[in-house]
Amino acid sequence: MDHQKVCKPTKTPKSRRVIDIDEKTTRVLRAWRLRQLEQRLLIGEGWIDSGLVFTMPTGEGWHPDAISQAWTRLVAATDLPLIRLHDLRHSHGSHLLAAGVNVKLVSERLGHTSVSFTLDCYAHVMQGQQADAAAAAPAMVDG
Repeated sequence: MDHQKVCKPTKTPKSRRVIDIDEKTTRVLRAWRLRQLEQRLLIGEGWIDSGLVFTMPTGEGWHPDAISQAWTRLVAATDLPLIRLHDLRHSHGSHLLAAGVNVKLVSERLGHTSVSFTLDCYAHVMQGQQADAAAAAPAMVDG
């Protein structure tokens, strides 16, 4: 099988979205951008302007399999459980919900088509919140 890189439009309109990121992540991305611009100057006319954030030293996009394989090697070199790169997305959603972030915001951040889809995928994370709700109800009534 011939594995080719294919760039195509996102699956749904919600797949292309703007999300807030924290200041530390912003600093890391800005530093990466400077490094990438320096690399671009070194390469000169050989630079391939792919418009991507994370590229090979030539500016060309990485093959997704190369990224997944590098991730697998990195995780295997640690004591962490082996998870797929895509599992980080699920972990992010799970952590947000466990931290009490509104499910609508989590759904938007993940680009889900609906809150009900998010709830179907992440309901297991929200187990135990019944006890929190039961404890909160009397406080609202007794004021």
